[in-house]
Amino acid sequence: MSSTIDTLKRLTFEIQNNWKSINTSGLNQTLFQTIEELITSLESVINSPEFQRLSPNDILKSVGYDLWNVCVEQTKKKPKVLMDSSITIQSDLKLQIIRARKIACDIVEKSVKLISLTSKQVNDILRLYIKTGRDALIIIKEKRKDLKLEQVNSELNDMMTDEIINDPNEFNLPIFCFEKATTYSQKFLELHPNNNNASQDKFIESALSNILNAFIDKAECFYLGKNLEACFSSLQFAKKIVERIPTEIHRIAMQEYNYAYELQNQSNFEESVRWLKDSFELYELDENKQPAKQVRTLRLLCNAYIQIESYDNAMNCIKMANQMLKTSPGMFLEVKINTILKREDEIQRTIFEMIKYTETALDLSLAACQFVTENNYFQISKKSYRLLLELYENNQQEYIRISLKYFDLLIHYFSNEQQSVEEAFSIVEKVTQLSKTPMDRMDESNQVLKEFQNIIWSVAYDLFLKKDYQMAISFYKKSLELMPMDDIVNRAKALRSIAKCYLYFDKIEEAMNYGEDANQLDSKSFHTHYLMYQIHLKSNNLTNANEFLRKMKMDEDFKANIYALAAQDAYKQGAYDCVLLSLEGLLDEDSFDKRLSVERGTILRSLAHLSYSKQDYDKLLTYFEKTINYVKSEGLETVFKRGEENESIEWFHRAAWNSANDCVQSKNDLEKAYQFFRYATLFYTYREVSVESLSSQRYCYLMRIHCALGLARQSPEYLNGNEWNFKTKEMLQSALQEVEQCKKVINALVEFNRKESHNIMQDTNTLSNDTKRDKIYPYVYVAEIQLMVLLQCNEGLLIDVINSISRLENVGLNIFELVCSVCLESKNISYYNAAKHSLQIALKKILLGTSPNYSKAIMLYASLIQICKTREESFAVFEELLKLLNQIKPNEQFFKTEYNNFIWFTTESWNNSVYFYKSFKYDKAEEWMKIAMKLCCFLDQEEELVKSISEQYAVAFDRFNQSSFKTPRVKNFV
Repeated sequence: MSSTIDTLKRLTFEIQNNWKSINTSGLNQTLFQTIEELITSLESVINSPEFQRLSPNDILKSVGYDLWNVCVEQTKKKPKVLMDSSITIQSDLKLQIIRARKIACDIVEKSVKLISLTSKQVNDILRLYIKTGRDALIIIKEKRKDLKLEQVNSELNDMMTDEIINDPNEFNLPIFCFEKATTYSQKFLELHPNNNNASQDKFIESALSNILNAFIDKAECFYLGKNLEACFSSLQFAKKIVERIPTEIHRIAMQEYNYAYELQNQSNFEESVRWLKDSFELYELDENKQPAKQVRTLRLLCNAYIQIESYDNAMNCIKMANQMLKTSPGMFLEVKINTILKREDEIQRTIFEMIKYTETALDLSLAACQFVTENNYFQISKKSYRLLLELYENNQQEYIRISLKYFDLLIHYFSNEQQSVEEAFSIVEKVTQLSKTPMDRMDESNQVLKEFQNIIWSVAYDLFLKKDYQMAISFYKKSLELMPMDDIVNRAKALRSIAKCYLYFDKIEEAMNYGEDANQLDSKSFHTHYLMYQIHLKSNNLTNANEFLRKMKMDEDFKANIYALAAQDAYKQGAYDCVLLSLEGLLDEDSFDKRLSVERGTILRSLAHLSYSKQDYDKLLTYFEKTINYVKSEGLETVFKRGEENESIEWFHRAAWNSANDCVQSKNDLEKAYQFFRYATLFYTYREVSVESLSSQRYCYLMRIHCALGLARQSPEYLNGNEWNFKTKEMLQSALQEVEQCKKVINALVEFNRKESHNIMQDTNTLSNDTKRDKIYPYVYVAEIQLMVLLQCNEGLLIDVINSISRLENVGLNIFELVCSVCLESKNISYYNAAKHSLQIALKKILLGTSPNYSKAIMLYASLIQICKTREESFAVFEELLKLLNQIKPNEQFFKTEYNNFIWFTTESWNNSVYFYKSFKYDKAEEWMKIAMKLCCFLDQEEELVKSISEQYAVAFDRFNQSSFKTPRVKNFV
C-alpha cells in the first residue's frame, strides 16, 4: 500500500518540478515529452491492480487533492513556448494538466467509501469530474479552432486536418468525466428525491445546477463527436433535471435550437426537425412564455419542412407562428409556401399583407417579389412592385431601388406589351431626374444608380444582340445619362455602343459622330480605334481605315487577335488591301499574341489565297518566304494545326505551282515563275515520302530549270553574245546543281517503286526484274546539256552526259536529235563533236535494235551530213548510207516513202562533185559523181534529175579521159 502511495507522491512531485521548469525556462518538446511520460506513469499506477486493492483512507485523499492543487496552480501559469515546439503544443500541455486532474479525481474517488457517501462528498466528487470534463471540452474546442486557423494560413492538407478535427477518440476524456459525473448525479438525486411540496435549499439548487451542466456539456461532446443520438439522449436526461429547476428550461430549448440551426447549415434538414419540435415543446413548458423565441423556432422548423418538401407541415408551422406573433420573416415564409403550392389568390393576399406591414424591411419585400417572379407569377409581382412604389414614394433612395427591380421585371417579362415598355421608359426618366438631385447616403444611392445603369446597359446589349438597333440606341443613351461625367472609360464605352448600333443600322454619319466622341474621350483604346476602322471601312474610306488599323497596334490594351476580326470585316466589304494589312498585323512579332501561334499557318494561307486571287505575285512570294521561314524555325506541327499539316503544305505547293504556270503562260514572266517553282519544290520537301510527292518534286525541279534556261536566253548577254553577268551565271550554276537534285529525286522514286513492286510480287509469289527508268530522266539530261552549253563547259563533259543518256532504257531518238540541236546552238564555243556523237548514238540504237526504223535512220544520216564541217567528212557518211542500203535491200514501198530524201542525197552528192570538179580536183569529183550515180539507181530513171546527172556524168567522164593530168581508167558502172 505504502509503495503505491509513495509512487503517486513521487510522480506528483516530479510533475510539479517539471512544470516549474517550464514556467522558468519555457516550454519545449523535450520537457513536454518528459511530462507526458510522467503522466502516462501515473495513469499506469491508477489502472494497476495494486491501486485497485487500496482501501479508502485519508492519506489517499490527501494525495489526490495535492495533485489536484498542483494542476490548478499550473493551470494559472502561461509558460513561454520555444521555437522548436509544435503548433498545438500549448493545447497539448493543457490536455496533460486535464489528464492529471482526471487522475486526481480518480484518487479522491478511491479515498472514500461509496456505501457511506454523504451529500457533501457526492457533490465534491461530482464537481471535480464536471470541472475536469468541462475544461477538457473547452481545450479540445480551442485546439480545433487553432487547427482550422492554421489550415487557412498554411498549405496544410485539408484531408489531414479533417482527420485530426474529426478524431472519434478526441472526446473520450471529457465524456469519461461526464459519465462519472452522471453516476454521482444519480447518487445525489437518490439522496435528495424530488418533493414538490418541499422547498430546496441553496446547496441542493447548486448541486442540481451542476448536474444539469454535466448533461448539457456531455451532450455537446457527443454532438461535436457526430454522435447525434447520444447527444439527444443526454438532453432528454437534462430535461428531467429542469423539472426541479424550471428556470433553466429555456437553456435546453435554446441549445436544441442551436443544434438544429447548425444541422440545417449542414443540409441535414430531416434530423433538425425532431430537435426543433423538442425545442418548441420545452418553450411551451416554460412558465414565462417567450413568444419571440417560440416563433423563431417555428420559422426554422417551417424552413426545414420546406427543404424536405413537406409543404403542408410547413404551412401549419408558419400559420401557428404568425398567429402567435406576426413578423415579417414569418409572413415571407407564408408567401413562399403559397407560391410553391401555386395558391395564386393566397400569394397576392399574403404578399400585399407583408408589404403593407410597417415592420417589413424593404429587402425582405423585394426578396418576396423576386421569389414570386421566379415562379412565373409576373402579374402579382408587377402589382407588388407598384404597391412598393406607392409606399416609398417619399423615400427617394428606396424608390430608386424599387424602380430598379421593377424596371428589370418590365423589360424581361413584359417587353411584348407596349404599355409596359412605355412604363419602363417612364421609370428610367424618373430615375434620371432623381439622380440629378441631392440624396441622403450618397454612397449607397450612387451604388443603386450604378446597378440601375448596369441593368439598362444589359437590356440595351440584349436588344443589340437581337438586332433591334433602334431600341438599343434608346437604352444606351439612357444608360449614358445615368453615368457620372468623370466616368470617362464607361462613357466612351457607351458612345462606342451607340456608334456600333448606328453602324449596323446603316446610319454611317451618326455612327461617325458618336465614334469620334468616343475617340475624344478614350483616344488610346483599341476598341475605339477598331470601331473607327469599321466605320471608315463601311464608308469605303480605306485610307482612314488603314490608318486606324495601324493605330490599334500602338494602343495599351491592344490584343493581336483583333486583327483577325478586322480582316473578317474587310473581307466582307471586299477591301482586300485592308484584309492583307490586318492579317499581316497578326504576323508582326511586336504584337504577336502567343495564343495565336497555332493559327499562324491559317493566317499565312489566307494571305496567300487573297494575294493569289488578286494575282499580286510580289506579295504572294513574300508570304511564301515567311511560311517557309516559320516552318524551318518552328517546325511543321507548330505552324499548322495538328492533323492538317499535310493538307496545308499541299495547298501551298499547289498555289506556288499554279502561280508559276500563270506567270509562264499568261504573263511570260519567267523570273517570277522561277521563284514560284522554287517554293513549290521547297514546300514538297516537307511532305511524307510517296510516289506523288517524289513525282511532283521532279516536275518542280525540271520546270525551275526550264525557267532558268528561258531567263538566260532572254538576257542581253545571250542575245549579244557577251559573257554572263554574275546574277545570271549564279542562276545557271544553281540550276545545274538542281539537275543533280532532280536526279536524286528520280532515283529515289525508282527505288520507292521498286520496293513497292517487290512487296506486291512477294504477296503474289512472283518476281520481276523490270526497273524501268523514269520517262523524265532523259529530259533532265537534256536540260543539263543546255546548262553546260550556256556555261561553256568542256565538250568532254557533254559527251559524258550523252553517254549517260544512251545507257537509259527506252530513250526516244528525238532526245538525241534535241541534244544535237542544243550542242550546235552555242555561239562562242563549238560542240560539233558532241552533236555528231549524239546523232551517231541514235543511229547505232536504230541499227542494233530488234526492229530497226530505217526511215528514221535515213533522216539521221541526212542530219549527220548536214552538220559535217567538211565535204570529206560527209563523204564517209554517204558511204555508210550506201552500205546500209546495200545491206537492207529496201523494197519499192520504202523507196516511195523516202523518195524525197533520196532526191536530196543525190542532189547533195552531185553538188559536192561539181564543187570539186570546178576546183580541178577531178579525182574527188569522180568519187562524188560515183556516189551520186549509185544513188540515182534508187530513183525513177525517168526522173529529170537522174537524166541530167547521167548526161553530165558522161560529159565529165570524157573530160576525165581526155585530161592531160589524169591517167585514163576504165570503170565498170552499176
